[in-house]
Amino acid sequence: MPRLDRGRAGLIVRLLALALALWGSHRLVSTSAPTDEALQASSALLLLAGMVLWLLGDWLRPWPPDSAHESLPLPPRGSAFHNRPHSKRRVAAATAALCCALAWHFTAGNRVTLVGLAAWLASMALWFYALLPASPPLRDTWRRFRVAIQGQRWRGPELAALLLVLLLAAGMRLIHLDDIMPEMSSDHVEKIRDAWRVSQGNYQVFFANIGGREPFQMYAMALLAGVPGLGFNFYTLKFLSALEGIVAVLLITLAARTVIGGREGRLAALLTATLVAVSYWHLVLSRMGLRIVLTTAVVGLLLFFLYRALRHNRRGDFLAAGLVTGLGLYTYQATRMLPLVILAGVALALLQYPARQRLALIRNLAALVLIALAAFIPLGGYALEFPQDFWRRTTSRVLGDAAIQAEGADATSEQLANARAILLQLGENLRNVLLMFNVKGDVAWINGAPGRPALDPWTGALFALGLVAWARRIQRQHSVLLLLLPLALVILLLPSALALSFPRENPSHTRASGALPVTLMIAALPLALLVDQLRHTLRGRSGAICAAGLVLLCVLGALQTGQHRYFDENLRYWRQATFDYSTAGQALASFVAINDAPGNAFVIAWPHWWDHRAVGIEAGLMEWPNGLHGSGNLVRDLAAARAREGPYQLKAGAGLLFFLSPEDEASLEVLRDFFPAGLAEHRRNELERHEFLLYRVPAPGDAAWWLTLDEKP
Repeated sequence: MPRLDRGRAGLIVRLLALALALWGSHRLVSTSAPTDEALQASSALLLLAGMVLWLLGDWLRPWPPDSAHESLPLPPRGSAFHNRPHSKRRVAAATAALCCALAWHFTAGNRVTLVGLAAWLASMALWFYALLPASPPLRDTWRRFRVAIQGQRWRGPELAALLLVLLLAAGMRLIHLDDIMPEMSSDHVEKIRDAWRVSQGNYQVFFANIGGREPFQMYAMALLAGVPGLGFNFYTLKFLSALEGIVAVLLITLAARTVIGGREGRLAALLTATLVAVSYWHLVLSRMGLRIVLTTAVVGLLLFFLYRALRHNRRGDFLAAGLVTGLGLYTYQATRMLPLVILAGVALALLQYPARQRLALIRNLAALVLIALAAFIPLGGYALEFPQDFWRRTTSRVLGDAAIQAEGADATSEQLANARAILLQLGENLRNVLLMFNVKGDVAWINGAPGRPALDPWTGALFALGLVAWARRIQRQHSVLLLLLPLALVILLLPSALALSFPRENPSHTRASGALPVTLMIAALPLALLVDQLRHTLRGRSGAICAAGLVLLCVLGALQTGQHRYFDENLRYWRQATFDYSTAGQALASFVAINDAPGNAFVIAWPHWWDHRAVGIEAGLMEWPNGLHGSGNLVRDLAAARAREGPYQLKAGAGLLFFLSPEDEASLEVLRDFFPAGLAEHRRNELERHEFLLYRVPAPGDAAWWLTLDEKP
């Protein structure tokens, strides 16, 4: 029998800690947990007991062995780069400043011009050239690439494992992409139409409709829609976000390898990638067809460069972090918290850097800010020119819609009054956003199965243990980089917690999406520690088998839970909340193919019913305008459609098609009165919400029906 030494005892205690944490985490996601306070309390005690046991196991057998105090900055590695003369840098800086002024001027008025775009790109390149004190020779391109990814060299088995994880991530995000979440919402309609307008030459810096949205996704959609077989439709929008989710998995993996570092960094990075690949939270963001998943990619890339910058105090890493920050602001509003993450990291570094290095750190931070501002020029100009539109969504969530609508002195007093009232909500919001991981998540159907936690029970248990493991690393190594990660987690949760005027929207899986990379890095750490300890304690084939079994158990458990929540629960809620636009679009497309009269079809509005633009998009009619507010002014509306010029003009010699809600009996009677020859068809569905009425008026072959219509009172 093997002797039970401290190492084996520590392993047993840690496995028991994982078992307790899993028990508590699974109890928290039961159907009665959100309302049963006693069940919540007992489950939380199990989680707490697991965390305490993990501490005990770490005391029995700390792994990895205590490392020496990390002195920052670490000595720079050798480079073949040569110093750039100051004269060239001054000329480049002056030219960059001129390009910034040109970019500001030629993107004013919320328009992007060719001159403005060229000046903007040139300004960033020139600032990078001027601020980087050394440059590589052109013949040393390969060495330059290797220097840029120092510490990221992958061995053969690691690279193969990473490719398998990326294939898993791609499969999870692309399988049944057309069938799952088949119907769009009004948010998707806005994105598709904006992307189509971009393809028609409507180049905007910021899209101010529906609360304001950053432009990257619209331009990316416009480019992707040009690929043969895609086009401007819901599938292309979902396909784009799925591709962005796959890229995010890779970027988060690189970040985890840099952030965690040390002996466990390589393994933890692969486990982080695996957890992200099967994550229910990330799966929702990747397949929802919106720009939110970009936040996870931007945060991962920023953490990669920021940790390298703080660890080595190299100008190039600071400049790269600045570019990521400035350009990331064009993706999603949650990225506006990234400057706070950078400031937190620099503040911590100032506390640990030796005095002789602090001035260099401040200079590098100034370079980061300068190039970030250059990247932010077009969007910053818009924010100064149209501040209300730029800050509308943020202000409304913090201060409420009433504070936005007020003006002058009344606006100031209204905001102050609201601020005093809603600040009392902040404490509860912070509590709720922290419960998002294990207890109760987002309640909006579009962001996932309502109420389900952001993490599955397996990842949730690992996250709880990871908080303890991360705290122990901080205590052992006294590294500022380790302390930054939990601070970044709190900062990146603020976009959700600050919904003070709309507390029901907190927690939000979308606004808190920036916290996802940090969360899963923390969750991967205890699993990496257990896997390595199993391999080194049991040794040989038995250790490798037990380690692989533990990873498979956690990954398959997370995968099964994520699949059930997304492909079963979330799909059910999505179908119940959306409308059957695809069937209606097919009916409209068939009518247009037969009659060649897209202006002769109409949707009659009904409260909380269809968005007629979605029907048009499903039929391939991007600007279809025929949504009627009701049937009370039918004669006037049809006359206006007949007077309209262009492809959507009503043709008097063709038939008519009307879409109605099954509940709109009054409009049906009006249509029967005006067009007694028409036929009503009830399109039925297993879901009552997906049912609708069609009223078809046959083509008379002349304008007889129009003359009859003119005689109506």
